[in-house]
Amino acid sequence: LHRDITPAHQRLLTDWHGGRDDITVVFHPVDAALFADFPIPPELEHVTQEMYYRFLLPTLLPDETRTIYSDVDVCCVGNIRPLWETDLGDNVLAAVSEGAAGEFKKKLIGLEGPAPYFYSGLLVMDLAQMRREDAVSRLFATTAAYAQRIAWPDQDVLNIVFRNRILPLGPAWDGINVRYSP
Repeated sequence: LHRDITPAHQRLLTDWHGGRDDITVVFHPVDAALFADFPIPPELEHVTQEMYYRFLLPTLLPDETRTIYSDVDVCCVGNIRPLWETDLGDNVLAAVSEGAAGEFKKKLIGLEGPAPYFYSGLLVMDLAQMRREDAVSRLFATTAAYAQRIAWPDQDVLNIVFRNRILPLGPAWDGINVRYSP
């Protein structure tokens, strides 16, 4: 998902896998104007509008029933087949819970109840169900409605829209090394 990766850079990214024939790299250009008014809190200077592009996956991949979305900074160190084969049941997404930090984030956006708050950096997505539920429209509408309240934009919106419809994954799938230095 990109707005301006040049053909030369696409070739570099496509050739990184050393000639393996079981890897295919596909580029999906996204119209950045769709997200021009989407909020990015000033304290998140390291993120860009591209964080919202995952919202479009149900429409960008119309022939797929599911996908695994991964942020560019997620490093896979093992076989992801078990992740792909995860039974989502009636859930729309599978993701890793933020644990205690997620409870704080839930309060910031007004979510209550026992359902956890999830990371959005690695998602198993039921694209077919998302299309049936018109999830793209709901994600866009929720982003607009919560624009002044969201602190972790795409992640907050996914947690709001799919509340109680996110299957918890084990922490091994999206561990974050957090270091605090006062």
